[in-house]
Amino acid sequence: MQNSIAQQVIEIEKTSATPDFKKIQPLVAGVRGRRVFTEGDKEAGVWTAGQVVGLIDDIPTCQELLAKIEKVNYFHIH
Repeated sequence: MQNSIAQQVIEIEKTSATPDFKKIQPLVAGVRGRRVFTEGDKEAGVWTAGQVVGLIDDIPTCQELLAKIEKVNYFHIH
């Protein structure tokens, strides 16, 4: 996911002659990433979404999602 913290990490990695995790550690620390979720601040740190993010092709509303779940599972329920 892209935000200013991720961009800083990319720039540090691009300009470093040799890999040095200590240079980016304060930016990618887990405590910063957790703040993204607990405080809702997308700029608080770097967060992960996993490989499943590549499988998402739509973002339905709750109403649309529930209607789809009902439709797909109607015959299993009745």
